[in-house]
Amino acid sequence: MNLPKQLARSRTLFGTKAETTCNEVDIEQIQRSTSVDKTSGSVSCHHLTGWICLVLFSSTLLRGLSRNSLIGWNYTKDLNSTKAATFTLAQLINRKIEDHHPSELPALEQSDRDRLQTLHSIRYNKTNYTWSHNFDILTQTGHQWCSILRDNHACFGVKYAAILNITTPFQGRRYNLLSFQAKHERILAVGNSHLLELLYLPICATPSIFGYHFGYNTFLFHSISTEGPHFSLQRETTMLILDNDKHFASKSATPERTTIFLEEIGYSPTIIILGHINGGRVSCNERHQTYAERFPNTVDAKFKVQIPQGITGTTRVCVKSFSMPNSYHNIYGDLKTAKFAEFFRPTSGGDWVYEVFSFNLAEGYTETDNLFSEIKVKFTNASGNEITRESDGTTTVQHVGQTDTPTTVSVSHDSSTYLNSLSFDSGTQDKVIGLYVDDQNKHTIWESLGFDKRRIVKQTDLDQIQAQLNSLAPGATALDVQGVLPPSILHMRGCNSSVAADYRRLVSPHAGTHENHNGIYIASQVLGNDTMVARSVDDTTMVAHSSDVLQFISNDVPRFSHLTYHTEVPMWNVLTKNYLNYFDIEIRDHKGHLFPRSAIADFVMVLMFEVVDEINENVDDMVAYQAQAYREGHPTSSGV
Repeated sequence: MNLPKQLARSRTLFGTKAETTCNEVDIEQIQRSTSVDKTSGSVSCHHLTGWICLVLFSSTLLRGLSRNSLIGWNYTKDLNSTKAATFTLAQLINRKIEDHHPSELPALEQSDRDRLQTLHSIRYNKTNYTWSHNFDILTQTGHQWCSILRDNHACFGVKYAAILNITTPFQGRRYNLLSFQAKHERILAVGNSHLLELLYLPICATPSIFGYHFGYNTFLFHSISTEGPHFSLQRETTMLILDNDKHFASKSATPERTTIFLEEIGYSPTIIILGHINGGRVSCNERHQTYAERFPNTVDAKFKVQIPQGITGTTRVCVKSFSMPNSYHNIYGDLKTAKFAEFFRPTSGGDWVYEVFSFNLAEGYTETDNLFSEIKVKFTNASGNEITRESDGTTTVQHVGQTDTPTTVSVSHDSSTYLNSLSFDSGTQDKVIGLYVDDQNKHTIWESLGFDKRRIVKQTDLDQIQAQLNSLAPGATALDVQGVLPPSILHMRGCNSSVAADYRRLVSPHAGTHENHNGIYIASQVLGNDTMVARSVDDTTMVAHSSDVLQFISNDVPRFSHLTYHTEVPMWNVLTKNYLNYFDIEIRDHKGHLFPRSAIADFVMVLMFEVVDEINENVDDMVAYQAQAYREGHPTSSGV
């Protein structure tokens, strides 16, 4: 089938904010075909084939709950949590915050209106209004009553009932705390009572949920769902709500206090929801940044798309179009931390010791000249706390138990060759410095500056390098160091100033790509399985690997313009499942690493699915079809 030049219709999957998961998907089948072959007297019923276009929008702070910010969501790996473990967590919260005494919540869903157990009483009640009256109104209008409601979040009376009568009930079976596909989600919500009011619906709709109340609007909820007989299908969700909490959501509260508290109780959230804090002095952006730095796994550019009613008959998918401002960061994630390994011989003829040091770079977009200025400031270490010793976290450039002085490091960028260099000078001290990255899979700013990642020192290299240096004679120079640590193998240089500077200089073998990342990848673990990505094994060999990439978007436009992609000839990816009720989208950088959510701009993407729906006829239909075909193929004089 040929692709139509213009799709008949396409509809947005999630309105203007694609990340909320509570909207319906409208599926349009574009083309159908059925034909009759009169010459043979047979009926040919082709597959009903069409395309479904889903338009996805992103926003820097996902706003899935009114004006509250959903920072991000992500999967966690297998986490065991039981009712006893939840009780233990509640007791731990009580021990850390002395006035947070846990009380077990009554059943959230109740049916006996004359014996309702409620969390809150009705305050300032100058009428005969009771919770039973509210229960009657909600249940008689098709809505669910919940035992944790507050009186200022509930109403009664004829007008209230009339409003509820014309209000569509919340679809709790679809949208509750167990609607996530992850095996275990841990949710953190911090805000005021308006946030809690929005959370009532998914919480109260969650089956088998139980929890604890700590006063204020502070709650701990937990629910378990088993979709089948196997434990591997079990899903769990834990939710900690800190609303109007004087310690964590008040005028004097700070996000740092909350993150420390979460570390103390061992609660690492996978979803963070931020609401407004009454009288809060810390801005929403500052709160977002604090949580993003402490819990980076919750803010990756990985989006989960729920399709409540599902798409049936899916065979292929492609990226139809994509648009995003070309303003994404070039300092983010692992690129924010630069590391180097320094080897030191304290005494002539003695054994060498080594340490790994690191310094942090500001996240964002920087030009190479500005980056080198920042790196120079870090190496100068005028404040004394720019560089951290990795072995113990101390802000120092000295080796443990030594009194060595810092090595002088000069950095430069050649604007004609685009090569970058670092020069070292340790005076009379016997020192060797190498660019460092923990392992081959880590991002490093040194690679962005043109240094070959294979020659950057890894953690597994350190002991072997130490052994090689121990083989040097006393008084070995930087030139001698190159004899045991060839520059063609490792980006390392001796620093003793007894020889010319050329022997103490590291020059990148390639032009840096810091300012010109060549594009981004759109990938999906659910949808992508039909592409191959070539990766270099060495300078002369490339090997193709199976990949979940859907599309590569080239960056061939100036900064602050738009990265755009649109095709009339799609690159189809064959799907392994013919039914979809959810999928994921990942935005990765030019090296295939997942972007942090804060590093990319808002984007709009159109995915196109090919659907094939086989016609299923019953016996009566088949008999009628064949009879009609026979009559068409065997006409009689009577025409019957």
